[in-house]
Amino acid sequence: LAFRVDDGGAQDGSDAKDDGDSGKDDDKHAQVFVMPMDGGDPVRITHVKQGVDEFSWSPDGSRIAFITADEAKNAKAIKAHDDAFQVGDNHFLVRAALTPDHLWVVASTGGEAKRLTEGDFSLQTDQQDSAPVPEWSRDGRSIAFTRFPNPYWGPSFQSVVDAVDADGGKPRELVDAQGAADLKFAPVGDAFAYLRPRGGDQNNGNAVYVGDGKGDARDVTAALARNIDGYAWLPQGRALLLAGADGTHSVFWEQPLDGPARKLDLGELLPDPDISVAHGGRIAFIASTPAHRGELYVLDSPDAKPRRLTDFNAFLDRLQLGRSETVEWDSADGFHEDGVLTYPPDYRKGRKYPLVLVIHGGPEGSSDLRFSSLSQLLAANGFLVF
Repeated sequence: LAFRVDDGGAQDGSDAKDDGDSGKDDDKHAQVFVMPMDGGDPVRITHVKQGVDEFSWSPDGSRIAFITADEAKNAKAIKAHDDAFQVGDNHFLVRAALTPDHLWVVASTGGEAKRLTEGDFSLQTDQQDSAPVPEWSRDGRSIAFTRFPNPYWGPSFQSVVDAVDADGGKPRELVDAQGAADLKFAPVGDAFAYLRPRGGDQNNGNAVYVGDGKGDARDVTAALARNIDGYAWLPQGRALLLAGADGTHSVFWEQPLDGPARKLDLGELLPDPDISVAHGGRIAFIASTPAHRGELYVLDSPDAKPRRLTDFNAFLDRLQLGRSETVEWDSADGFHEDGVLTYPPDYRKGRKYPLVLVIHGGPEGSSDLRFSSLSQLLAANGFLVF
């Protein structure tokens, strides 16, 4: 098992050294550790000053690709307070110049890491929680990654997808459509899929495009007309599992490469967009209900009923919570609208209550019925929460 942690306690003794200049600065940032699943001490396998932003295993488990920010080229000048920087694509809260993130690879047993990309472009921007995960080809010979123009969010809509040989070499463009990200190779064949704003329009929702590796790609979700938050390939590579919002519900769809999508029956569950599909076809995901926070669930197949595997939030079942429901109406401009209303736990019909309006982001954002700590906290204090 590999994981990131802010910890200097490696078992190989490497953290004890101090070169006088860098000292233990790399201990202040997340590094990748590996440990056996049957127990044992974790071993630190990365030693990068800026920390690891994201990583992924090679198919055979022998190597780990990781993304880390470059060190500043003028680090010594910055240390001497010569830290002026140019204002450009950065936003008004930036107080120091950012360095680009790049791709490296290291043996899963540790050792010297090999740099695979360099330049002014970046594999991460300053407005993302984490870098897009590097994607290994099925044969482990190459790694695909999202390439942003620079480390700032401003021009990030110009992202494309490149690939580079895992042993080193010049990166090559895999997807030239701007806005492309989150590429995943099909489990069989030469196809791959990626997310991109539909038609390249940043004000539109995300669609899933499927390419054949020969330059042709098409939106397989065109008929669905929904924003896709996440997706995964299903076994045999003939269909995708999609996650997104449908009104005030978050749902899964099974999307064949040819033909209409089919919504899965998850009952009252509202799944998160992160999906993990096993080689045999089982689907693992986290989901909540209006009255219960996220738990881990499994679908044995897209047609199966979800099975709950965890009970970490059982304490919620002992609380008196506010009821949440969907509210629908037609707006003045002719659109059919929807929202979510949460009532105080002791709500009595006919009585007036103060209203709190919780506004979501956009343009493709929406409110859904999943458990909301904020809404329940406000409702418990006597507010209607819309």
